[in-house]
Amino acid sequence: MKKLFYPLLMTLWLGMSVALLSQNTKIIRNDLTFRMEFEALKSDTSVRNGYYRLFYKDKIIERGQYVSGKRAGLWRFYNLKGVFDYEYDFETRRVTQMSGEWDVNIETPCLFLGSPFIPYHFLRSINYPQEAYDMNLKGKVVLTLKINKEGKMWSYYLSEKTHPLLDAEVMRVMDTMPKSWEWVPATRFGQPIDSEYVITIYFDGDE
Repeated sequence: MKKLFYPLLMTLWLGMSVALLSQNTKIIRNDLTFRMEFEALKSDTSVRNGYYRLFYKDKIIERGQYVSGKRAGLWRFYNLKGVFDYEYDFETRRVTQMSGEWDVNIETPCLFLGSPFIPYHFLRSINYPQEAYDMNLKGKVVLTLKINKEGKMWSYYLSEKTHPLLDAEVMRVMDTMPKSWEWVPATRFGQPIDSEYVITIYFDGDE
């Protein structure tokens, strides 16, 4: 009887695994910029359930797992070149690894909860105003987002301005930023603190 116990457990485990896998279907979505590969429930393909991968020009920029439509466990995020940026644990709501010299047990910066490329890609919808182009206006605008310790963006402002025409265009696009986006507040000795996320936009006069 003892000899049958472990094979029986293995059979039950394999049966459960096959049953779980059979609940999902693989989906691939492509647009002009991104490719998503993920698993979703067969019964409702709008509910992601299983692995998730996001690619930009064949470079992976996000990977992790969904459980019943919610991100779960460890996720890894990469920049637009596919270079590792940081790892985040959705169970503990903490950054577990970061590139560079950061010690996650001492301090971490404010982060977008996803690939750092996403906010910059969104801001590519900024247009160079024709009037500003005709005036050969150049310079940089520094956009600063205020993130509270709960990871909510509650305000934003231009911490560095260049010209009213260019400043206004940055604010116009910023007003359309998705309200559903999530942020990771900066931490100090493991405790979240109110923080800021800074994005620099350059206007160089090239169309």
